[in-house]
Formats: sequence, structure tokens, C-alpha cells
Amino acid sequence: MNSFTKVSLSVFVLVLWGCSFQLDPQSTRAVFSIPKPTLKTPLRAYSWACLNVWGADGTWNSLAAEMYSGQSDYSVSFEVPGLWVGRKYSFRVLGFSSNPNPNNDSSYRCPAISTTGGGDEIGYLGSYQIPNSVDPIVILQTNFTPPNVTPQFCGTNASDNCYSLPAGVKSAIVRDASTQTEFPIVRKKNKNNFEVWTENGRQGRILRATGIFTSEKDWQRRLKPGGEADLEQPYFTNATAIDSFQGRVCPKNVFKESNYKVETNLCLYYTEPSPQLSLGAQQNPDGTEAEDYLRDWNRPATGNGVGASWYEGNIAFCRNKFMRLPTLYETAIGSTTFAGISRKPTDARVDPVVDDSKPGVPVLASPIWTATAGPATTSYFVLKTARQTIDYEHFN
Repeated sequence: MNSFTKVSLSVFVLVLWGCSFQLDPQSTRAVFSIPKPTLKTPLRAYSWACLNVWGADGTWNSLAAEMYSGQSDYSVSFEVPGLWVGRKYSFRVLGFSSNPNPNNDSSYRCPAISTTGGGDEIGYLGSYQIPNSVDPIVILQTNFTPPNVTPQFCGTNASDNCYSLPAGVKSAIVRDASTQTEFPIVRKKNKNNFEVWTENGRQGRILRATGIFTSEKDWQRRLKPGGEADLEQPYFTNATAIDSFQGRVCPKNVFKESNYKVETNLCLYYTEPSPQLSLGAQQNPDGTEAEDYLRDWNRPATGNGVGASWYEGNIAFCRNKFMRLPTLYETAIGSTTFAGISRKPTDARVDPVVDDSKPGVPVLASPIWTATAGPATTSYFVLKTARQTIDYEHFN
């Protein structure tokens, strides 16, 4: 008759070439040992770990695996009840960059590898049969070998930003400077052939466009419906945004929100071109002006009240992507063309600069509508060809 056993994975010095069991002299319990495995990813890149077990039902599950938060690079410890002696099981280790059980719920079970939103598989311990001759309590022993790679850290400052890493570097680690928590990130290529740095974890958050990471606030956040930045907005994830990105630019000045219209040392993700549309074409009975459509810019709902603004508002096409229209100075307009504009917006204390060495959003398949007010109250600037043709057109 089979009996349940408890399996505990701990860090011991004992390392064997094959499976064996022996008596633990301190507890007189049988010890079941497995060979020394190699982690695919350094455990130091994670704060938490779980053990997954391949059971007789043909699925990966945790069988009540306990989480362990370790300070040592390759130290993990688990207890897993519910295994049968005489049966064969496979064991894998998952890593998490944040605690998947922050409330310390005693009934919590680590998610299985196959579960959507689970952790990253960082080690395979092998497949082993629990000996029939062991005691009801079984100790599973191993110690981990690090992979033969040195983790690549990035994002501490502008010169060390993660987007400055060579194209061949596909994984790296960013660190929260205050908590020293480390987050593994990977380059993910989207349908537009653009590679985005994303969190290699269950949340899949996207690194902010600057490529700098000093704390968890540096994951890229969605914009408010009107296009302004807000630290209370949800994060972008690779499931919600990555396929709409076409590229990344770092113009001299970047619009952040109405009180910070010409910020420096910032970068932007931009999307693939939209179908040809007019700014007013998004009007609908339930729409909101300057969030879903733009009409006359001399209206209280727009960026500068009744005056012309560098940023008047957003449209539904961009809002639905949790992004916004670019300003004229965030496009690849070129300094000469920009300087030649005779009637610029009248925002107080706003004097944007265009630097040819830091071009903005390029003209791709079609001209670029901007959120910048044109000379006439019903017009907005349009960039037709990079650094050559600037025009203004009516909203519809």
C-alpha cells in the first residue's frame, strides 16, 4: 500500500552523480539525493522561488510547494507533501521577481509552470523515482551550480541605459537602488521587428523608454486618456502594448504633462502608423474632447484654454493604446524647418528646442498628425516628410 511522503529540497553540501538514499543521522529519516543541477538563470536575479513537480496526471503542479526567499545566490528550500513512494517525479524550480503571496496566506500554493502568469523556469532538477524503502518523510537534497555566464546589469544612468547594450545581449538585470531587489529583463521582438526590454517574470512589465531603472517606478506606465503622464496609471505589459510599438526616440524636449511640456533626458516609444484619419473623425456622442477627438483649439477643454498650445490633447486612436499624439517638437522635423515656423503656439514659459542629433518620431507610411496647434484655430501641424515639409491642416 502506497503511503504519502513529504519531500524537502534544501541546500546541502552532498552532491552525487546519481540517485541514492541514505539515513540522516540527526533525524534517522531517509535522505533522497539527486545530482547537482545547473540553473538556466542565476537565482540572484529573483527574490522568491517555488518548486514544481511533474505528477502522475501528466501536468506540472506545485503539490503544496512552499516559497522560499533566499539571500544566497543559489540557496532554495522547499517542502512538498503529497508524493507517493515508488513513483517517479520530475522537479523544476521557478523564480519570481516579487512575492507571489504577499499576504502570507497559509493555504497558498505556488503556481504551476503551465499556469498563465506563473514564474520563470530557472532550473530543471531531473526525473527521479522515490524509493519504496524510504521512511514516510523524505529529504530531497541538492545544491545548485550557476550558469557559466556573468549577469549583465544595466540601467543605472543615461550612459548605462539598457537600450545602449549591444544588440546581441538578450537578457540583463536591473536593480532597485533602495531595496537592492533585482529584476531580470529580456529583449522581446514584436511583430514590427522592434525589440523591447521587458520584465522576465509573470507580470511582464515594460522598461521605461529611457532604458534607466533605479526603482519600480521605472517600469513604463500608461498615459491618462488626455495623454498626460501620471505615476498612478497602470503599467504597460508585454501583453498590452508591445506589438503596437514601432520604435523608440529620444528628442531634445519631451512633453510630460501640462506643467512640464519641455522636459529633457526623456525618451518615447512610438506606434506603427495609423490608417489615414482626421483628428475630428473620432467624434462620437459619447466621446470626450481632447481625449477622443480634437476640433477648434481655442476651447477651454484643450491644452492652453483659448490660446494655441504645443499640446492640445489626444484622440481615440492613441488613447486606446494608452498613448498620445506627439507634439511637433517631438517629431523628426529638423531644426531648420522648426526655426522657420512663423506662428508658433503661445504657451507661457514654453520654448521647445529641436536638436538634429536627437531626432524625434519619424515619418513612416503617412504624414504625422501632431497635437500642436496650427496658425488657424481649426488647424494642427502635420509633418509630411522628415526635416523637409511642415504644414498645417484642418481637423476634418
